[in-house]
Amino acid sequence: MVHPEKPTGMTRRELLTRLTAIAGATFFPGSPGKAAAYLEKHFLSNPENIKDGDIFKVTYKIKAGDNISNIAQKFFGRPPFFMDHQKLIDKIIQTNEIDPEHLQINQEIVIPLEVCKWNQRIKKQVIASWYGDPKKEKDDFAYQETASGLPMRPDQLTAAHPDLPLGSIVEVTPIKNPSCSFKVVITDRGPYHQERGIDLSFQAAEKIPGMLKKGTANVNIKFLSMDPNYQKNFPELLANISKHPSPSH
Repeated sequence: MVHPEKPTGMTRRELLTRLTAIAGATFFPGSPGKAAAYLEKHFLSNPENIKDGDIFKVTYKIKAGDNISNIAQKFFGRPPFFMDHQKLIDKIIQTNEIDPEHLQINQEIVIPLEVCKWNQRIKKQVIASWYGDPKKEKDDFAYQETASGLPMRPDQLTAAHPDLPLGSIVEVTPIKNPSCSFKVVITDRGPYHQERGIDLSFQAAEKIPGMLKKGTANVNIKFLSMDPNYQKNFPELLANISKHPSPSH
């Protein structure tokens, strides 16, 4: 593990809270107490604070059925770590000097995780597109499983983002119509078009005048919060963002 030389920024308590979700899901499913104790011992024994860019190295034992992609997926996009899935795969291979085609069961490898505070790497003004057309007889995305495991429902306020943790609540504000601001839950990865920064569901895109017809819109996006138990709490999350719309700007 690499500890910061000059600990500044994220507090110890804040980092512990965020990391507990990772350890709980990866090492101690269903036991947040054990997860917190693990992190307290292995991650936070020295620094009182942590700063953006610090690297934490997690030891992982390869299991039957693992491949380099699904190993990275266990850690990719989880707060407070921001690292592109492919970049993390490359880092795992480079750090361990392994052949990803010949992984050994029970082999221990190191997962290098870079700390990044959410708002520092979120591009605020982006081009939004939309996906999941309910009017098409056959659509490649509507009602299909998303990266979160939840189905893509065009009639829900959801979106795809390349980096934000799944389960994030994001405020979307159209540049030309700031009074039409609304919130979405990030449930998927994308868009995969280089110039676009967020993919909105049909219902979300419908809130921006003219976007369904044009296909894109310039928006500001703002990270608000993240629920590590978003899959379980998904109906409640949707109800809350619909009940409490963003204030007019």
